[in-house]
Amino acid sequence: LDGATSYNVSTGRISSTTTVTSFNTSSLSLGAHTIIPVLTDRLIHVIGSPITITVTASGTWTGSVNTDWGNATNWSCGTLPTSSTDVIIPSGATNYPTVNISNAVAKSVTINSGATLNGGTGNLTLSGNFTNNGTFNPDTGTITVSNTGTTFGGSTSPYTFYNLYLNQGATFSAQHTINNILNIKAGGDVTGSSP
Repeated sequence: LDGATSYNVSTGRISSTTTVTSFNTSSLSLGAHTIIPVLTDRLIHVIGSPITITVTASGTWTGSVNTDWGNATNWSCGTLPTSSTDVIIPSGATNYPTVNISNAVAKSVTINSGATLNGGTGNLTLSGNFTNNGTFNPDTGTITVSNTGTTFGGSTSPYTFYNLYLNQGATFSAQHTINNILNIKAGGDVTGSSP
C-alpha cells in the first residue's frame, strides 16, 4: 500500500475511493510485524510495499495527547482501562498519566522503569497488583483495593500513598508511607510489611 492507490482490504478489490487506515490485528502477537500486502482484483495482483505494524496490549499508556488518565486517546486501542485491564505505564512517553477522575479502574498497574504515574486528585480502584518499577507520585489521590490478593511491590518499593483504602486484603512487599488516610474496611487485611 504505497499511498498512490487506495485498496479495499475486506474484499481485496482495487478501488480509487477506499483508503485503508486499519485492519484486524487480533491474530498477531504483541510486538513489531512486517506485512506485505497482496491484493487481487480478478486476474491482477497488486503487491504493496512492506508495512511495519506494532501491536500493543490494550491498557498501555501512550500519553499522545496529554496527562489525563480519563482521556481515551491517551491509551493504546483508544479505550479507557476497565476493571479487567492490566495497565502498563511504559518509559519514553511524551506525557505521563495523572489520575484526576473519581472512577479510574484497572485490574493491575505496572509502572515500568523510567516511567511515572501521578496520583492527582482522583481515585484509582484496583482488583489486582500495583507494581512500581519507576516513579509513583501520590499527589492527593486515592488508591482503593477492591479484591483480595492485591500485592504492592516493584523494584522501587517502598513508596508513598496519600490515601489508601483496603476494601479487601493486600500484601505489601515493603513498609510504605501513607501521608493522609489508611482505611482498612471490614474484611480487609494486611500481610507482609505493614504500611
